[in-house]
Amino acid sequence: MHSSSGIKPYLALVPYLYSVHTRMHGLRDHLANAVTAWVPGMILLIFLRDLGFASAVFHYFVGFAAFISLYEIGYLMNDTMGLRRDVVARDRLGYRVKRGYIFLFAVIRIALFLAIVITTGLGEHPGYLVACAALAAVILAHNTVPQVELKFASFLQMSVLRFFLPIYPGLLLGGSGSAALVVLATGVFCFSYPRLLTYQESKDRLSLPERRKPWFHFQSMALTLPAVLTIVGLSSQIAPLIVWAWLCFVGLAAAKQP
Repeated sequence: MHSSSGIKPYLALVPYLYSVHTRMHGLRDHLANAVTAWVPGMILLIFLRDLGFASAVFHYFVGFAAFISLYEIGYLMNDTMGLRRDVVARDRLGYRVKRGYIFLFAVIRIALFLAIVITTGLGEHPGYLVACAALAAVILAHNTVPQVELKFASFLQMSVLRFFLPIYPGLLLGGSGSAALVVLATGVFCFSYPRLLTYQESKDRLSLPERRKPWFHFQSMALTLPAVLTIVGLSSQIAPLIVWAWLCFVGLAAAKQP
């Protein structure tokens, strides 16, 4: 199987490398993902579970490995089956994927997911299994519903779960599962909101040329402060405000880039 887009199909069988090859195009994309998803996740684990930095990194990436195993199956669905149903489709592969490849791709990821769930004991936590089932259901809906106007609901849910699921195992394994709603609410305003704007524009359902202006991301994040303070007040947890401050700093730093 040859890739006209520079993707090495068999290398992409390795979990996470498919995401790297199809969703990230250069150092800037990797950095953006790290500072807007990974760092906030670790901040939440540090403050909600009272972990040290190294322990937060470890717990986050254990959760991330389980999450990405499921999420990349959704990516492949989107790049194959989803292309036939999306009116504003984007061909990220440049080649046809055979059924045998899809089967092997899925088996590798399901095996990794099950290995993590079994060895860590996550399978004993119904909340985690429900969240994973919800992710699978919304991925299926996103790639089978043809109406683009209905995909915004599935995209928003996928985005929230994308933020939440790498963090949730670290909370559960430390007996802090009750903080899950704090993470979910933080994810809605600090992670999913800006991504929903980008998604709507990519589907030609929103014209927002100002989104590309240097100060836009800082200003739009700054305006979510009332919601973030509400989360802080209701939960008596400072972590959402620290995540918000970090993302404002990231937006400010990006605005000052030449």
